[in-house]
Amino acid sequence: RRAHDADLDFGTGDFSISMWFKFTASSANEYLLHIARPSAGDTVGKIALYMNSFSILSFYLHNSVGGGVADFVNSPGVVDDSKWHKVDCVRDVGLSKLFMYIDGALVATDEGALTSGTMTDASATFTIGASSSDTMPGTTGTYSLVRISATIPTATQVRQMYDAEKGMFVAS
Repeated sequence: RRAHDADLDFGTGDFSISMWFKFTASSANEYLLHIARPSAGDTVGKIALYMNSFSILSFYLHNSVGGGVADFVNSPGVVDDSKWHKVDCVRDVGLSKLFMYIDGALVATDEGALTSGTMTDASATFTIGASSSDTMPGTTGTYSLVRISATIPTATQVRQMYDAEKGMFVAS
């Protein structure tokens, strides 16, 4: 967990998240990464990457308390297969889109309001492996090489990073 830092406050700009993960049969929502206020129910400026109870990976943005605007993208299939996967999530303000790549391939896109909405929250904490309020821990997950940036990679760069790193995560 890391307290608020201006470097992790993306406001209205671009940002990207990249990490390797491995999950075994998830039966509940489990957070990989969460940037939000630590009080339960407070969703101002929330950025979340989590495995839902249906074993689908979700990248979710929410900009206000209760009933605010939310955008999300989901993996098209189950990714809790006990194998290492690389996920890259991108908010591209210029294109007004969210992108999700898994293992170097684009798997989901969303055109939504939060691609230009603010994600500013000076009370937010950055948490890996649980929600900011310590609920929904990623107990069946393992994480590695977590990166978050105020810049966004191209699709070609996402594939190149995956190809360069995948050798570190193959069995044996």
